[in-house]
Amino acid sequence: MRWFQTRHSVSTLRRQYKYFMEHSDYEMVSDEAFRLDASQAVQILITALKLLTPPCQRYCRATLLKFAHTYLNDEKVVELITENRQKLQEMPLLA
Repeated sequence: MRWFQTRHSVSTLRRQYKYFMEHSDYEMVSDEAFRLDASQAVQILITALKLLTPPCQRYCRATLLKFAHTYLNDEKVVELITENRQKLQEMPLLA
């Protein structure tokens, strides 16, 4: 079933890419533009949210530290998330 879902997703992305290439004034570079899992920003946000869940704390913290060091040259954001974890867990996701 997983193979079908993955195959179906790739097929859908290709159809969307083809449609936009034929009906848009803007040229698409690749079908990767439609993939959220290819976005570094989306991956960082998802990892930050996972940091708030107990089973993933150590792994997610380490991953965020790597992102922060690589892209921000500053680890303060990870420390702020870690320090304010309880408060962040109690906040609504959409405000």
